[in-house]
Amino acid sequence: MHDLAQSWCQMWNDDAGLAHKLVSGDFRMWCGGTANGDPVRGAGDLAQFVGRYQREQGVRFTPRVVVADGQAQRLAYTWDAAFPDGSVVGGIDVYTLRDGLISENWSLAGERAASIPDDHSHTDGPGPASRADIDELCRAWSPMWNGGTARTADIVSDDFRAWFGARRSAADDLVGPAELAAYVRRHRDGHDSLRFAKHRDPVIDVARQRAAFTWTATLPLADGEHRTLGGIDLFQITGRKLSRCWSVTGTRPFTF
Repeated sequence: MHDLAQSWCQMWNDDAGLAHKLVSGDFRMWCGGTANGDPVRGAGDLAQFVGRYQREQGVRFTPRVVVADGQAQRLAYTWDAAFPDGSVVGGIDVYTLRDGLISENWSLAGERAASIPDDHSHTDGPGPASRADIDELCRAWSPMWNGGTARTADIVSDDFRAWFGARRSAADDLVGPAELAAYVRRHRDGHDSLRFAKHRDPVIDVARQRAAFTWTATLPLADGEHRTLGGIDLFQITGRKLSRCWSVTGTRPFTF
């Protein structure tokens, strides 16, 4: 699956025709900052979409932290996007696979480069987390963001670090559960009705001790309506706790 991540980036960088080898006939994509990719269906549409992007943008993509879930046929990874002016932003993609081909893709770009290293793993403390352990950690993440910060120390490690892709929510100096809990409380200040929920099941990589998932954030508005956004989080697990988090929030709801 790591090769698939490399091939996907190669498609965007150099060879739009690779779409015909990488995606299924009913392929769909969701880009968190624009609806331009919503009409794409299948390899032909994707090849045309990527070709236009290459001509107009000239961005180079590099995969970074890979989460490969062979059991569920899911894939996720963080990536760097280098622009012609030399600037770099980080992002995250999640995929569903079928018969070795990508059938669904959710993609989010941040506003800045990732501020924490690609990898963080060591052998100190408890042994590796099982698939069930990792799934439980992922499912505890949203309740914590919904205000249940009393369990933060059970979920994240003492040296936990996070990269939030938006400049306005940067928390590069945040370390450990107490500082994360305080950040969550500040984030929710004045937004008690804000609710986070899973969008799809987690992508779980037991071998690499990593996980990722798509999620939704819903905030009631004054007129009785709701605003819903889609996002993606990717984690490193160390000592059976979440030790690193890469997170990007979109500007629009999921379409599938």
